Amino acid sequence: MAVPAETTVPSEAGALAVPADVSGARMLASARDKAHGILVAYCGECHQSSSPGAKDGALAVFDLDHGEWYRGFTEERLQSARGRIDGQASPPHKLAFARFVELEAGHRADRTEPSAGNRPLPVQ
Repeated sequence: MAVPAETTVPSEAGALAVPADVSGARMLASARDKAHGILVAYCGECHQSSSPGAKDGALAVFDLDHGEWYRGFTEERLQSARGRIDGQASPPHKLAFARFVELEAGHRADRTEPSAGNRPLPVQ
């Protein structure tokens, strides 16, 4: 799917830029912000409740209009989204999204028991 002209996508030059002194929590928040922009650009037509093309099935998986949109992602869904982004996005966006998946998975591993990999992140 081509990125609509009116969609704001993180700049490719800044897609991977993370200051060296960023804490783990800030790095994850930055990666989530970048991933959100990438997902809006490539998946927002179906995964944003505000979109005229929103699909109920897609919104049941995740809704990019919700502040904590990433909570609906299981490990399997993270990998599926990564595969979809890899098939559509520019190389810098692919790398930025892969970094989000890596950080999100690491964050979940730190916060949940080992068998929780296929469940959404627990609500705090």
